[in-house]
Amino acid sequence: MAKSRMFSRDVMYSDQMMDVSKDAFLLYFHLNLLADDDGFTNCTKKIIRDFELEQSSLTELQDKKLIHIFETGIVVVMHWKVHNHIRSDRYNHTLYAKELSALDTSEQVYKVRDLTNSQKNGMPSDQCIMANRDDVGNQSSRLLSKEDLVIEKATIELEERKKRMLLK
Repeated sequence: MAKSRMFSRDVMYSDQMMDVSKDAFLLYFHLNLLADDDGFTNCTKKIIRDFELEQSSLTELQDKKLIHIFETGIVVVMHWKVHNHIRSDRYNHTLYAKELSALDTSEQVYKVRDLTNSQKNGMPSDQCIMANRDDVGNQSSRLLSKEDLVIEKATIELEERKKRMLLK
């Protein structure tokens, strides 16, 4: 994790940010400072306690779509890529691969993926079929739970990132 962080004026002085309370602004600032290289942090309770902030600041930031709080309690800064660009030789992968895989990270602002797409495709909501190719090229299918599918996608995404970094 880096020792310094950057903040984009486009976000920090936006109307969206100006509408939040002082507590929420301070919380957002410290979430950015303490986030890992993908914008994830797991110390929101510590920040709230240390700075005597209102717990409602957390939900205020989520309502404004400035952060996303996962069921696990992990928080991600949605404008992370707008604020920070980390060189590939200094980048450390997040510990929260499961949460990362639940986000669309292709844009500058993270978006939460709709995990109910499998229901729209006629698949059961708790299971998905993942096509696999072995080393010989034979294709097989296996039944995965939602959690396994999210982990599988995160692993594939991280491997693709590693390959891209090695090519640079």
